Amino acid sequence: MKKFYAKKIILFCILLTFVSVIFQGYDYGISDHAEHFPALEQYFDNNLFSNDLIFGSGSFDPLVHRLLFYLIIQGISDFSNISFEVLIFTAHILARFFFFYMISLITYHLSKNNKAAIFAIIISAFFFNMPTLGYFKPLGSYFTPNLIIMPVLLYSIYLFLKNDYVKSFLFLALIVYFHLPTGVLMFIIFSMVLFYYFVRKEMNLNQLCRPILVFLLLSSYMLFLTYLFMSGGSSDSGFVYEESLLRLPHHALPSTFSIIHYIIFASYFCLCVFILFVFRRTIISSQSLLTFFISIALVLLISAFFIEILRIPFVIKLLPFRSTMFVNLLFPVIFSAAFFEALKRKSTFLILIFSAFIAFSTFYIFYSGGFSIKSVNIYKSITLFDEVALFAKDNTPVDSVFITPPIDDSFRYLSERAEVFNFRVTGYWSSDSIAREWINRLHVFCNVTDDFSGFPSAWEHCSEKYDNFSTDDFINLSEEYDADYIVVKKPDYLNLTLVYENEDYLMYSFG
Repeated sequence: MKKFYAKKIILFCILLTFVSVIFQGYDYGISDHAEHFPALEQYFDNNLFSNDLIFGSGSFDPLVHRLLFYLIIQGISDFSNISFEVLIFTAHILARFFFFYMISLITYHLSKNNKAAIFAIIISAFFFNMPTLGYFKPLGSYFTPNLIIMPVLLYSIYLFLKNDYVKSFLFLALIVYFHLPTGVLMFIIFSMVLFYYFVRKEMNLNQLCRPILVFLLLSSYMLFLTYLFMSGGSSDSGFVYEESLLRLPHHALPSTFSIIHYIIFASYFCLCVFILFVFRRTIISSQSLLTFFISIALVLLISAFFIEILRIPFVIKLLPFRSTMFVNLLFPVIFSAAFFEALKRKSTFLILIFSAFIAFSTFYIFYSGGFSIKSVNIYKSITLFDEVALFAKDNTPVDSVFITPPIDDSFRYLSERAEVFNFRVTGYWSSDSIAREWINRLHVFCNVTDDFSGFPSAWEHCSEKYDNFSTDDFINLSEEYDADYIVVKKPDYLNLTLVYENEDYLMYSFG
């Protein structure tokens, strides 16, 4: 890539970064942070959340390494006097920029065409609202530590396509420390491609083993901690399957995806394979990408068998259907390279196919509201429910336990108090017994049946059941779970001691 075009593409990436934020919106994302900060605080202060279900056992969770990102941001904020919210927004912007830049870099490597690289950036920015298996969207409307793995993952793919396998696996090992399932899945797929080359005698044993050993060596610490963490759990595959069915339907189980997601993913996948086959002589690394896609297909098919038929716990926890994200990431790259190659060839048939796909995708995004301008909120706006949480923080004992309504908000984070049941914050179970207890409470609070499958239904179940609880029901729950306070929506007045009231919520004491 010539310096002149490189500067133009960098400027275009910067421009599109801010434009995409305007179209996709940005929220401080405090609901996501609610899962991270209490986790860190628990490890540094054993008295905080002492009665919390999620952290009650006190065992070590390897995910805390990924959460240290937030601690680093907080440290920078304290040192520089720059607000935490501004730093998080800055990290969000930088992650988006490098995501776009890596898309352009890979596209240019494949096509040697600057226009194709720019077109790929545009597609990656505005055509990722299409639903697919795993519900993967690399550019969310708020920042999470997972977002920073996207440019790293793309750079690893870029190095792999340039046959720099050792460096590629080195960056792959870095991903393991931020999201282990993604790193392991990518390692499996990359290794399958290398093994294929080895069988075809396109590389020797030394070339095959070196990158694999680099990955295993650099990621060994995290892999070992995860092994210790997972080996302490139950071997009851039926329970693990139920746990995944309730908590991870969008990532773990083929049977929970609707037919539209299979159709759209199949169209992505087949179009990519078609492109790679037709342009195998003109698109650089097309053979490597074709082998890469075949490896993804094998992983999905084998995983579906292990999950649905054998119900192997380890495979379920590995979240193999997240591997569909690799197809999503590479689609704009492959599509753009092929589209400009078709224009160069003046192939009317191929141009019509590609144009039809662009038209369909554009229509779908317009139909789903993907092009509407959304709000950009760098700072968290305090809701009436947040006001209840802040009151609880300042006016209740630190070891208090609350019964709270199923609202997608951050009571636990803002109040720094334990909750009897929190439907959303379930990512840091410290043992299998706590996970099992969470499932039991899901049945109690949400009236969940055995054939229940998925979050959307759970939200409706929880809200309906909670609204129908009587004063006696809440008293029985408080006695069973040692709860001290309860929060309800108006007009559900209870025959208990009123502690706090605002326009929408009431807070009562069981004491």
